[in-house]
Amino acid sequence: MPSEPTTAEKMRRLPWSLAANAANAAYSQLTFFGSVFVLFLSELGLSKTTTGTLLSLIPFFGLVALFLTPAVARTGYKRVYIACFTVRKFVTLALLALPWVLVQYGPRVLLWASVGVIGTFALLRAVAIIGSHPWEQEYIPDSVRGRYAALNQVLTALAGFLAIGAASAYLGSAPTISHYQVLFGVGTGIGLFSMLAWVHVPGGARETPDAARTASPRGMIQAARDPNLAYFLAGLALVTLASTGMGSFVTLFMREEVGLTTAQVVRLQMAGLVGALVTSFAWGSVADRYGSRPVLLLGVLLKAAVPAFWFALPRSTPWTVPLALAIAAWQGAANVGWTVGSTRLLFTDVVPWQKRAGYTAVHFAWLSLVEGLSQLLTGRLLDLTAGIEGRWMGLPLDRYSILFAAGIVLPLLGIIPLRSVRTGGTSLRQLAGMALHRRPRRPEHRSGTG
Repeated sequence: MPSEPTTAEKMRRLPWSLAANAANAAYSQLTFFGSVFVLFLSELGLSKTTTGTLLSLIPFFGLVALFLTPAVARTGYKRVYIACFTVRKFVTLALLALPWVLVQYGPRVLLWASVGVIGTFALLRAVAIIGSHPWEQEYIPDSVRGRYAALNQVLTALAGFLAIGAASAYLGSAPTISHYQVLFGVGTGIGLFSMLAWVHVPGGARETPDAARTASPRGMIQAARDPNLAYFLAGLALVTLASTGMGSFVTLFMREEVGLTTAQVVRLQMAGLVGALVTSFAWGSVADRYGSRPVLLLGVLLKAAVPAFWFALPRSTPWTVPLALAIAAWQGAANVGWTVGSTRLLFTDVVPWQKRAGYTAVHFAWLSLVEGLSQLLTGRLLDLTAGIEGRWMGLPLDRYSILFAAGIVLPLLGIIPLRSVRTGGTSLRQLAGMALHRRPRRPEHRSGTG
């Protein structure tokens, strides 16, 4: 059984994981996880309910973690991750054939072909992520986890910014199906480079028999009964349920209701990445210095403000595009705060190192279920509320208004269980007091999970 890599080896190899994540970010933006993919499905003539259903397949397949985690732990986290993520890149190329299927066989066969391609991709992604979470807890030292997350956010945001910028310029104002196909091909090539980088990241060996047993059904049940994990997952669910579906369909809101062009809609993603880029180091530094929870909670508060801004966005005015870009940048900054805080809290304070397989399996399965429901319910909600029109306090009401209301309320409710998670560090109120009075740094208590 290979020994665990030393801290010095982990630190020396961290640049490889950063490069891999950056390349994967560009791949993701150009394929399944950016506005390009949602616009592609719209061009194929799919309804919002169908689009939401297809998008939900990607997270829903994460439920296989409840069944496959023991096998992944016995096989080796790194081996499984690299194998599945490499194969899924080639599955992406099947997207190129979907327009041909539509022309040759019609919408019904297109739907089933889309389910097959996206479902296969989703299964490979899910199995890979089962391995990635325990591996990530291993190869990133806790002492630099916040700063690593910040630098990772900077590099992935920069890579995504460049990818989306190139995509926006290439798509123009009247893209054809072939434009999307070219982007899918380019994205796949970039994704393959990311897999070459992952080979150089240490750790990820198969678990010992005792450690693998923590990924058994009994080990997962014990993890689910941990109040600390339960509080974390409850807050995670409320924030994710509100933000995942809205994040996907705000692309169509901008084009259908606000009147932005396809190129302008894609540029909103660039603005979001700029917001992430500018604020990432600040989020990471605060997380390492004062703890995860204040960063997480502040991120939630900023995320809850985003739907209110979208709702109030003026339409068809000279200020519409600049304000939309500013809101997208705010959203990017908020997402980084949430991501840095929640990820650091999970691996540093919630998941015990010795039981990481079972805990991360429960976390991933739960997150996948919530993300899938968010996509599914959002798409259906938008079709059911298609007839809503009117004004409220001078602001336009449409099918997206209920979605934005939920995007405000649910994250605020999520703060309640997240505040109950046991953790060291500083509270959000204490952090605000220190900032106002410039008190010296409070030492952070370490939980000893790695």
